Amino acid sequence: MWSHWISLAIGVWVFISGFFQGVQADANFFVTGIVTMIFGFMAYKTFQGIVIGIIGIWLFANGIILNIEYPANYFIFGALMVVFALWGGLTHSPETFKDQSFL
Repeated sequence: MWSHWISLAIGVWVFISGFFQGVQADANFFVTGIVTMIFGFMAYKTFQGIVIGIIGIWLFANGIILNIEYPANYFIFGALMVVFALWGGLTHSPETFKDQSFL
């Protein structure tokens, strides 16, 4: 389940990097970073990994759509979110967290 911890770390980075990007990137990085941190921290269900993957696709696509001067942060961390979140979400075994069914 180490991929969920990586998703959490990527969420923290995306949130923090919102402070260093331009004005148009702030809300996007803050919202996607917070959602990724929450789902990365509590990734007990398959759908949470898939949601993080979709957020990664959103982040990657925004690097193209928003025409930001330096979109590398969008591309790199969007792709990393997709890879690790979908990997963690699709390889999740239900008996791993059998006793923790709060989500």
